[in-house]
This record gives sequence, structure tokens and C-alpha cells, in this order.
Amino acid sequence: IAWWKQFPKPLRLLTKARLIASAGAGGVIYLTPLVFNKINFSANEIGSGIALAALIGTFARFFSGALLDRGINYSTPLKVAAGLAIIADLVLLDANNHNEYLIGQILLGSAAGLYWPAVELSVPASCKSFPTNKGFALVRTGDAIGTSLGASIGAIITLTSHVRLIYLVDLISMGLLILLIDENPILNSQSSSRK
Repeated sequence: IAWWKQFPKPLRLLTKARLIASAGAGGVIYLTPLVFNKINFSANEIGSGIALAALIGTFARFFSGALLDRGINYSTPLKVAAGLAIIADLVLLDANNHNEYLIGQILLGSAAGLYWPAVELSVPASCKSFPTNKGFALVRTGDAIGTSLGASIGAIITLTSHVRLIYLVDLISMGLLILLIDENPILNSQSSSRK
């Protein structure tokens, strides 16, 4: 499609990466409370995990930002984040008590915290001479489509008795994200300028 081809190749790849990541996260974000409500977790227990994930995610954002300021390649935090999300999915697939749930949430929060600074700073680096406002509009569209797709898949899964399959969907998405980044590394602006 000519419209799609107007965007630089690195920006198109970044948009695909964000769509894939959001498709996995969409179901997890919206349906995790339902998963653990079904096994009789209280609202306080579910809420404590979400709050802990947000708190850990804040510290992980600072850590990710500090690494990026030191010139680390943008791909590195993204791959580590995807790896942590895969471990979290494996934990939450089988979690049956509050401690296991909290471990899964801590891992998810850490993954999100590492992911967002790197994926946002990747946009200007992927735009090159292309207007960054259009670049951000494109990747945010990818985020929105991915999240709606993930939430829709999750809604379909809720019609079955296997609601925890949302973690399998996320696990597959994170695996695809790692493969995409391995084949097409997302370079920071310093790395790009040296090539």
C-alpha cells in the first residue's frame, strides 16, 4: 500500500513491534482481574498486585531511562522486557496463590517499565528526516490497534473455560517481538549516525 510505504522502513518495523506487543498486553491488562477473581481472590488481593506492578514499573522506567542515557541500544531493554513478560506469563498461567500472583505482577511491571522509555525514544530515531509528529501518530495507532486486538481475543477467550489462555497469547506475542527485534535491531540515534 502506497500510504504505508510513505513511512521509513525502521518506523514501519517499530509500528509492527508495538502492535505485536500491545496485542499480547491488551488481554492481560484487561482480563487479569477476571482470571484471579474466578479463583476467589479478593478485590484487595487483586488490587495489591496491580498497585505493586505499577510501583515496580515506575522504578524500572527510571532504570531503563538511565541505561538509555548511557547509550545502550534501544533493542536491549525491549528484548529484556519481552523476556520478563514471558516469565511472568508462565508464572501467571499456573499461579494459584497470592504470592505467585504477586511475583507475576512484579515481573509484568518490570517488563512494562523497561519497555516504554525504549520504545518511545525509538520513534525519533526511526523517523530520521520524516516528521516525528507523524511518526508518533503511526506508532500510537499501532498501539491502539494492538490493544483492541488483544482485548478482543481476550473477550473471545472468556467465552471458554480457559481464561488463562490470555497469558499464552501474550507469551506468543512477546516471542514474536523478540524475533522481530533480533532480525531488525532498533538502533538509537547515535548508532544510526555511525552507520
